[in-house]
Amino acid sequence: MDFSFSSDQQLLKNSARAFLDEHCKPATVRLLWDDPRGESDTMWKEMAQLGWHGLALPEAYGGSGLGMVESAILLEELGRASYPGPYWPTVLAAAAVAAAGNDAQKKRWLSAIATGDARATLALLDADLDWDPAAMTTRAEKSAKGWTLSGTKRFVPWAHVANVLLIPARAPEGPSLFLVDPAAAGLKLSPVQGMDLATRWVHLDMDKVPVAPEALLGTPGQAAPLLSSLLRRGAIGAAAEMLGAARRCLDMAVGYA
Repeated sequence: MDFSFSSDQQLLKNSARAFLDEHCKPATVRLLWDDPRGESDTMWKEMAQLGWHGLALPEAYGGSGLGMVESAILLEELGRASYPGPYWPTVLAAAAVAAAGNDAQKKRWLSAIATGDARATLALLDADLDWDPAAMTTRAEKSAKGWTLSGTKRFVPWAHVANVLLIPARAPEGPSLFLVDPAAAGLKLSPVQGMDLATRWVHLDMDKVPVAPEALLGTPGQAAPLLSSLLRRGAIGAAAEMLGAARRCLDMAVGYA
């Protein structure tokens, strides 16, 4: 079996490396460690112009309709450059909207993400830091105006720059997903220092956060399969990033020797 990249995949890899070698140099990354946002809006917009944000999104929303292999190729190069920014959380959240969103949600978020006009992230871990959707403790309760969310989410990547938060919560019907405004009442964002200075982490505390009916993503109680899919895809993406970083370290060590 031939696992070689196609000509288009190799072109993606080469162009990504060329762009990142020029725009995401180690000195640039170090400067962003001390930046309040931790990421470059200019670089984000340039990545969007290259089509990276919409790489795996449907063509109807400005994407390229490509798959996980192409995403992994790009993520390996981003890992090699130690890229600081919300690329992968945004892409994962967009994948959830593409899979389970209604027409209005797709029009609202997918096109904006593809053009670089929106950032998104996922709040997957509750207070006990259990990845299993069955262990979810954040609650979604029905209200006169839709829903309210209460609970805690830990280590949410790049929530402070996101335009929308994808938050899983346990509704009476079971695990459900909601698209939440980071500025919603009752939602507190607290920055957290992590070991990786190229990634910013935020804790979320929710006290009866009001959520409109149209913010529900998919059917109430049916989010577990999608969450499991996002976790698997997220793990593959993280592995690709780490592979890129490890290969860069090896190249540096060989060059030094």
